[in-house]
Amino acid sequence: MLCNACLEILRIVRRPGVYESIPHQPSVDALCASALGGCQICWQLRNILKHSATSANYISALNLGDHVTVCSSDTSSARTKHAFDLSFNVRRSESVIFNLEVYTVSDYVPETSTNSASSWALIERWTANCILEHPKCKQSGQATWVPTRLLDLGLPDSNTNPRLIISTSALEGIPYATLSHCWGKSAILRLLASNLKDLCDEIPLQTLPKTFRDAIAVTKRAGIRYLWIDSLAIIQNSAADWKREAALMGKVYKYSRVNIAATGAVDSTEGCFFTRDPRLIPPSQVTIKWDDWDGIIEETYTVLPGQKIWQTQLNDVPLSRRAWFLQERLLSPRVVHFTKTQIFWECHTMSACESFPIALPKTLRHNRVNQLKSLALGATASAILPETLSKVVNGEFIGKFKMVKPLYAHWNSLVELYSLGGLTVLRDKLPALSGVADEMRHLLLEEDYAAGLWRKSLPRSLLWIPKIHPGENKCYRPREYRAPSWSWASIEGPVSFAWCSKTVFPSQSYGLVAVLRVYVDITKGRETGEVSGGYVRMNVPVVDATWDLQAETGVSGLTTVTIRDRVGRNRQFLLPESSGEDALLFDEDIVQRPPPRELALAALFYTTDHQQVEGKVATANNSCPYGLVLESTESGKYRRIGVFLSSQDRLQRAFRKLTPRWVTII
Repeated sequence: MLCNACLEILRIVRRPGVYESIPHQPSVDALCASALGGCQICWQLRNILKHSATSANYISALNLGDHVTVCSSDTSSARTKHAFDLSFNVRRSESVIFNLEVYTVSDYVPETSTNSASSWALIERWTANCILEHPKCKQSGQATWVPTRLLDLGLPDSNTNPRLIISTSALEGIPYATLSHCWGKSAILRLLASNLKDLCDEIPLQTLPKTFRDAIAVTKRAGIRYLWIDSLAIIQNSAADWKREAALMGKVYKYSRVNIAATGAVDSTEGCFFTRDPRLIPPSQVTIKWDDWDGIIEETYTVLPGQKIWQTQLNDVPLSRRAWFLQERLLSPRVVHFTKTQIFWECHTMSACESFPIALPKTLRHNRVNQLKSLALGATASAILPETLSKVVNGEFIGKFKMVKPLYAHWNSLVELYSLGGLTVLRDKLPALSGVADEMRHLLLEEDYAAGLWRKSLPRSLLWIPKIHPGENKCYRPREYRAPSWSWASIEGPVSFAWCSKTVFPSQSYGLVAVLRVYVDITKGRETGEVSGGYVRMNVPVVDATWDLQAETGVSGLTTVTIRDRVGRNRQFLLPESSGEDALLFDEDIVQRPPPRELALAALFYTTDHQQVEGKVATANNSCPYGLVLESTESGKYRRIGVFLSSQDRLQRAFRKLTPRWVTII
């Protein structure tokens, strides 16, 4: 349903045209009252406001002056496209977009709780449809594999307490479910070396937290007898057992029947089931009487939340900020998310929810998680890329380049998402993604993996950057070693591969790396797991430089780089910390961890803006150098500390005709 304020906006825009700043709600109180009254648009706007508000003073400030929300819309072509947008601006926040489309709504009727007959019937329908109709979602070759330990829940209609069992060959091929959850700070029952025997005898239900009890109910309701929960399947005080089981984590999720995700719970005490306002679940529909030169024509539209709003339903929650969960989500053939508002379904073929039980509308499918899930990591090879992959396997390399190149982009996108998550144990950075890396490696035809990067994607993928806001860098390198400095895995914090895409197209980039050798010491684990050392060795143009914070300018983020040219003269350049054409970006906050004064700039690519230099091929004479900022070590090797680019002619000339030299980056 929609409130009177939202309906008034639709009445205004029914005459095709362009509209700006239409008044919506006059105050936060009015917005909240409308949301509580069941208006779906106001409910979403209120959630955005709650997310951005940090204090009572902030809310008070929003109530001052004119309307707290205003709306803009372009309905000039709505009639012909059968769709248009409403863009709401919540004061001091970014615009929030709602799509209105001609879309058929399901007759599904939600109830007050996610633990209801209608919810269970919907989950059963999704599951049956997936198992019977989705080839990509079927188990891969070794479907007989089972985890080391499982919870035996007994028969579906029994009331017996669960118990821990050690898997044997007799259990091979049995279906089992997995649980993804936030541990939180509350004490929960854990498997220890001292209680292993007791848990194998019996686990009284009352000793388990609510999330575990709810997961057991979901599993039994699905007709599945066995359940895998990390805290009860891995001996928590045994480093050897954790190391062995962590290496199998990808298989645990890959071969499960379904993953139960307690997505709405902040810890294990909250459970999977929640009460909600059922009026907010079905999408609102409105009939608009268009008033234009054709006369009055009616059309019914469905109000769809914008993609950003939609993604917050699953991504802006505590579970999704847990780094391990991305692997669990991508490798599981099916995931049922229990959020605070509704139940979501994800498999390799389809995404759906109680609002859109048949499938998500196209406008909501095009986000990175859906695209990555559709890769069907862990599914059978023939189900993933039937044409290109089969040709490569059969020795026909037609299509191989087309297949592999997009996979690098998918991997980069996956790493960007993964880097947003947090880890309790920082050294788990690579192990927590190793299952996904194993599956991606199969798609890349067993390509060499190097501490989070792919051998054939180098040197381009070395140009990852810390994802920061202007004047703010929260990335840092942990004290305990976990990856070489050239790997994104050496950084704790969000990273971006945006610079890597600038060097993809031959007409826009000119590579400078003549030879590249990569080595990673994997003595602490398998190839995609924990590493203890590594280096890249390359032959590139390098200039030595000195660095100073340009404090006297009074402008934050400006640095002075001084280089010595070939005839021994010092040349000084002013580089901003971040801009469109020039940048000197350090991996870590320069206030907390100042970079050394003496550094080196290694140019990996010359890159040009294809739109500005249309038709030109990038060369050393017309392009901007992109590369790594390095510091030297006592051993004569280098360590990455940042990246740079420059469009300044003098700096470009400084790199031209330089004799490349061998550098080793550790």
